[in-house]
Amino acid sequence: MWYNVGMKNDGKYQETVDAQAESERGDSHVYGNGNKRDTKLLWIVIIVMTVICAAVGVISSVLTGYFMRRGAKPIKIDSTYKYEAISAVVEARKPCIVEIEAGGHGSGVITKLESNKIFILTNYHVIQNNLTNVKVRFMGADEWYINVKVLGYDIDFDVAVLTIDSSTAPFEVFQLDGSDCFSRTATYKEGDLVVAIGNAMGHGIAAYDGIISRRSEVITTDSNGGTDIAVLRTTAALNHGMSGGGLFDTEGRLIGLNVARMSSFSNDSVDDSSYAVPISIVYPLYKQILAHGNGGQIDKLLDIDAKNTKILAGSKTSVGAVHIYTESFGGFTAEYRSGGKLTVIAIDGGDKPAKAVKEGDVIKAIGVSEYSVNVTSNICDLCSELLRYRQNAFSGSALAFTIERDGKTRSVPVDGFYRFVD
Repeated sequence: MWYNVGMKNDGKYQETVDAQAESERGDSHVYGNGNKRDTKLLWIVIIVMTVICAAVGVISSVLTGYFMRRGAKPIKIDSTYKYEAISAVVEARKPCIVEIEAGGHGSGVITKLESNKIFILTNYHVIQNNLTNVKVRFMGADEWYINVKVLGYDIDFDVAVLTIDSSTAPFEVFQLDGSDCFSRTATYKEGDLVVAIGNAMGHGIAAYDGIISRRSEVITTDSNGGTDIAVLRTTAALNHGMSGGGLFDTEGRLIGLNVARMSSFSNDSVDDSSYAVPISIVYPLYKQILAHGNGGQIDKLLDIDAKNTKILAGSKTSVGAVHIYTESFGGFTAEYRSGGKLTVIAIDGGDKPAKAVKEGDVIKAIGVSEYSVNVTSNICDLCSELLRYRQNAFSGSALAFTIERDGKTRSVPVDGFYRFVD
C-alpha cells in the first residue's frame, strides 16, 4: 500500500514538479529570448554609434585641415638658388675694391675713370687721421700708389672721394653714374641677400654675405667725435679694414658703403650687426663732391644733422630725428612720431629760429611740382632727398616743405636752395 500510495503521491508530486519545471522552463525560455534580443539591439546601437563617430571624426579632420590651410597659406618663396648669384657678384666686384692706408686699414670702391684719372669712393673716417698721406693698392697688386688726392668729403654722413692718376694694375670700375642703384625705383627689402667686400683686417680683399636686417636707422659711432649717421643694417660681417668698401645686392648693384660694426661702438658682445651708408645718401654727396670738391668739407649744402633718438631718455621714436638749418630759413628739429609722421618738435633759439614752421607741424613732402617727394618713415630717404639741393645752384626746382597744420597743408619755401642732383 505504501508503495501504491507512495507511487500515487510520488506521481502527483512528480506531476506537480514537472508542471512547475515546465513552467520554469517556459519562463526561462521567455526570459532567455528577451536577453538575446536586448544584446543584439545593444550591439546594433554600438556599431551604429561607432560608424557615426568615425564618420564625424573623419569629416572633422578633413574640414579642420582644409580651414587651417586656408588660414595659414604659406608665402610663395622664390626657389632661385641665390648663392650662385653671390659667387658671381664676388667675382665681378672684387676688382672694383681697393685697399687704403691712411694711418690705418680701410677700403674704397672705384666708381669712375675719366681723363686718365681714377675716382674712389670711401668713408671720411678712413682717411681723417692722415689726409695728406693716403695710399691706395689695387687688388692683387704689389705696389702702393701714393699720389692720392682727397677731392672732398662730408663729415656728417662719413663720405669721401679720392682721385689718383690712372694705374697700370688691373682693376674694374663700378660706374656709379648711370647706375639705377640710387633711383627711387630701386627698392631693397629687409631679408634681401647682400655681399660686403673690403680689406678685411688689412689682409686683402675679402667678401662676406648676409641679409639686410633693417632698411633705415640712426646710429652713433665712435668716429668723428661720436657722429650720428643714417644707415642700413646688415648681417654681413664688416671686419676691421672693411670701412669704405662696397655692399652689393645679388645683381651686383652697389647699395651701400660699409661704415661700421656694432662691436666698434658698443660695450656689448654683438654678432651679425653691421652698418652701411645707403647709396641713396652716398650718391648725392658723391655728385656734389665731383662737381664742387675743393679738398675739404663740401660746402653750400643744406645743414642736415641726423639724430639718434633711441639713446636719448624719454624718446618717443625708434626711427630717429633730423635737425635742419639754413641761414635764411632758420633751424628746427623734427622727429618721427605718431606712426611715422615727421613732426616738428623744437624751433632753434637765438637769432635764427625757423619762423615759417612751429611745433606740431607735420612735414608731408619735400620739393615742388614734379620733384615733390612724400616723406616716409625711412630717415635715409629723407636725408637723401635733402642732400640733393644746393645753395645758389640756380638750376632745377627750388626747395620747399609741404607742411600740415590744423588739418590744412601749405608749401613753405626755403630761399636760395635749388635741386642740384636728380
